[in-house]
Amino acid sequence: MRLLGFSSSLLTLLLVTHLPAQSPAVLLEGDIVNATTGAAIPNARIKLEKLPKDFYAKADNQGHFQFAAVPPGNYMWSVESPGFLPVERNPLSLAGTATSRDVAPRRAAVETAKVTRYDAADGTPHFKLTVPLTAYAVITGRVTDPYGLPAEDCRISVVGADGNPVRSGRAFTTAIGQLRTDEKGEFRAAGLPPGAYYVSATMTFLRDTSLRTTYFPGAIDQASAKPVQLSAGQKTRTDIQIVQLTGVQITGRVISPPDSPAADGRARTNVELIPSLPARGEGRNTGVASSAGDSFLFSNVLPGKYTLMALTTIQPEGARPRDSKSAAGLMREVEVSSQNIDLLDLALQPIHDISGAVTFAGGCAPRPLQIALRPAGGLATSGRPATVTFGADGKFVVTGIGVGTFTVEALPRMNPAVQLRSIRLGDRDVLRDGLTSPSTGDDQLLITVDCTTPNLVRLP
Repeated sequence: MRLLGFSSSLLTLLLVTHLPAQSPAVLLEGDIVNATTGAAIPNARIKLEKLPKDFYAKADNQGHFQFAAVPPGNYMWSVESPGFLPVERNPLSLAGTATSRDVAPRRAAVETAKVTRYDAADGTPHFKLTVPLTAYAVITGRVTDPYGLPAEDCRISVVGADGNPVRSGRAFTTAIGQLRTDEKGEFRAAGLPPGAYYVSATMTFLRDTSLRTTYFPGAIDQASAKPVQLSAGQKTRTDIQIVQLTGVQITGRVISPPDSPAADGRARTNVELIPSLPARGEGRNTGVASSAGDSFLFSNVLPGKYTLMALTTIQPEGARPRDSKSAAGLMREVEVSSQNIDLLDLALQPIHDISGAVTFAGGCAPRPLQIALRPAGGLATSGRPATVTFGADGKFVVTGIGVGTFTVEALPRMNPAVQLRSIRLGDRDVLRDGLTSPSTGDDQLLITVDCTTPNLVRLP
């Protein structure tokens, strides 16, 4: 048979020679071991991710696993086993000619994994992955009230002694957001990497401000607390008895600026008292007082230096609470002694929008950017940053500012290569000192960017 002048044998040869070459499957095997002892970890679960199909395996009693035949290519791998910090979504290339290399796992405090390639006698590529897992630490304890009774539904906080966020496995990350004591006052925080931690308990059932957030072993502030030292796999107990300590009372009134729209019925003023020098990693623990009319009250305030902040917001008719607008505010320092403070007047200042301009330097062509103000210590109108988008002329107006100190971020759009050079508001170096609101004067926020480094622009 002949087809358009070609013989059938020639046509077959052409089809075969033009078919895409099929890469041979590869074999991946490995061992899951205890990072501290080197012992095998049986029954660990391993996952390989690569669209359109994921692959799963379970280690045997000797900690050994095997994927007999997987397509070559780039994968994400994860390993988990009860009692150990998981290793999640790490890149792995099952291709190339590298014979041995280290793999630094992400998202977990584990030792470096190692991958090795060798070829079998039949030419099949073999890869071996050795993964050491770190046994996580556990903190348990019991919280009692000042009378020694079990404190049910206490909020438990575990903070790294260095003040940094705890980076750990899913077990702890999930538990810490919901960590409360049970009906016996007991709690358990699992999934902790080795390290030092501060543990505190806060009673939420009785709204008695004299019941203090209490740090292990019995301190009312982090600076006086004792960090708990944990090694890999360690289980330790931290019992806490809530401290009851009365303080003084602070009363006062909020005075709105003349011609302020704060007299509108939709206006609301929040007043908050914050320790001026909290221990690193320690949050606000003095409570919030919302003004009733034009008055406010704080009870059981301990002696010390505080920053007092007030923010009046107005919810436009038909708008959601999160869309409230800042109208007036105040930030001032207050020193509390052993005596009550009565009739403290807070004369609020109007909060104005801030106009500004961006100068493009260093070879930058004018382009749209986003400017965002994020609270570094203060009261925001809502949980969202004050954000503005502006065009090629570089001019903008920032609205929605609250009270306090804010950092400024310039967020590139369309992934341009931009780097922040300077931010100034009058004589203030905003890049170094942040932006304070309410601000006085009509100074513009002047931002200079250049195009020397392609990265996200963020202020410390």
